[in-house]
Amino acid sequence: MREWLRHQRWARNIGDYALRRSRLFRSPAGQRLYRAWIRHRIRRLSRKPPFVHIETTNWCNARCTMCSYPQMQRPKGYMSPALFTKVLGDCRALGVRNVNLQFLGEPLLDRQIAGRVREAREAGLNAEMVTNASLLTPERSEELIRAGLVHLRISFDGFSAETFERIRVNLDFEKVRENVLGFLETRRRMRSPTPQVTLIFIRLAENGHEAEPFYRFWADKVEHVLISHARDWAGEMKLVQLGTTYSTRLPKPPCNHLWEEMVVLQDGRVTICCDAYEGQVVAGDANRETLRAIWEGPAYRSIRDAHQREAFQEVPFCAKCKYYAVWW
Repeated sequence: MREWLRHQRWARNIGDYALRRSRLFRSPAGQRLYRAWIRHRIRRLSRKPPFVHIETTNWCNARCTMCSYPQMQRPKGYMSPALFTKVLGDCRALGVRNVNLQFLGEPLLDRQIAGRVREAREAGLNAEMVTNASLLTPERSEELIRAGLVHLRISFDGFSAETFERIRVNLDFEKVRENVLGFLETRRRMRSPTPQVTLIFIRLAENGHEAEPFYRFWADKVEHVLISHARDWAGEMKLVQLGTTYSTRLPKPPCNHLWEEMVVLQDGRVTICCDAYEGQVVAGDANRETLRAIWEGPAYRSIRDAHQREAFQEVPFCAKCKYYAVWW
């Protein structure tokens, strides 16, 4: 139910309204209720992360204007098969059910990606993926469907070639559109209910006027259309270039990412946040430790404690972040 709500446009609009304009939510009583709900969710989530991002590669073929990839300095590569297998085993031992085989890179550049999806499925995990669809050929589409991919998220930030190619530098609008429609046709032909498809449109200053026609065109073709907000990568990118973003003057609550997910970089380091594109805050190393040991370890405990005390200045990376945590 919670995952379904995340993709419903009306639910996101209600949440956005509540965060920005609702007097009840902004009132002392509303804030007390919200923080009581956060404490309840923290107790439920402390035992395991519901979601793990596994970065099979941090290479990408695009240079998107709102993405941190063009300024990322950490070495690029591919996760070794041995490390990938270990991470899957750690996820299963920790009780994780859902993994995203991507973080900051284009997963279809990984020639082993279909095999990795299959391996995740055989380990009892639901594998999903985020792609820019530029390499989503009919052959790759069929491989991913047969491998058992559960959810495919496609980033597609424009409804015209001019707007799309200005934002998603190095990509071809018509080719991407053809690939997405081709994937849907391949899935129909194979009579497969999976993967579910979500199209993600990040609303920026230069493409906001295309959000409505984008939604109308794709809404009856895929399972979900998500009109999302830009982020500033914990203060590393200028908001003025991005347009609308999640931000508020309300007191900052603990960040849900610390209890809801973890990120394993392609070299095995584990970082606490999907904004930590350089691995700025490392909680452990999956090459030498289990994910359970990292999840329950001193680095995570210290940062979570600071967030629960709202002492964000104790974690410099978090102190710069403008994200307002939305707890479901």
